[in-house]
Amino acid sequence: MKIDESSVPYLEGKKFSNSLVFPVSYEYVNMDRLSYLEAKCANKKVVHIGFADHIPLVPEKIRNNKWLHQRLLNVSSRCIGVDVDAEALDFFAKNYSYNDIYLHDVVNDLPLQEIVAEKWDYMVLGEILEHVDNPVSFLTGLVNKYGQYVQRIIITVPNAVNLMNVRMAKNHKELINSDHRFWFTPFTLAKVGTMAGWKPVEFDYCQNHPAGKWIFRQILKRYPAYRETLIMTLESPKYL
Repeated sequence: MKIDESSVPYLEGKKFSNSLVFPVSYEYVNMDRLSYLEAKCANKKVVHIGFADHIPLVPEKIRNNKWLHQRLLNVSSRCIGVDVDAEALDFFAKNYSYNDIYLHDVVNDLPLQEIVAEKWDYMVLGEILEHVDNPVSFLTGLVNKYGQYVQRIIITVPNAVNLMNVRMAKNHKELINSDHRFWFTPFTLAKVGTMAGWKPVEFDYCQNHPAGKWIFRQILKRYPAYRETLIMTLESPKYL
């Protein structure tokens, strides 16, 4: 779903409303997160931030074709992976033969030569932003360091109003990963991106896991804003 141009002044802070109505969804068929990212990155040059995933889960994900980095490698024209986890890089070095994976802190380290030596279509940040203490500062660092080399970023985050949250709220409870700092909606994620210097382009919703019962699948098909994951594409104004 494209970002409504009428919302841009509010995202930029040039206008204010205490009751802004922001369109968030339409009927959308594809619900699978991996398939969505595959389609976006097909035949593109991609930098995958935080590629390693949770190491104990990786072998099974690779066997079942559920590991995102492998899926991106399969469809992109080129894909490199960077991760801040030294143990993860050591794990891959000992157990697999992947090339183009690098130990790198995108915020605190000097620019990675393998990134700045080329131009890239996408930088993928999967389930990262909700774990960082200051999302605006994090994304500002990315655009300042890599904005002229990366045309767009794709961010995936937990959707604040997903169906499980709605069901839990009815029981006066919240179900959450205890390392998460934030929940996001389309407007708040677009606002964070805008304040960091990126231009929000479009967003959609996907599922990380099968929806289960038929009734839930139908609800999620008709009301995409109840899905697990919010995916947003943002453009770098510094890309040359």
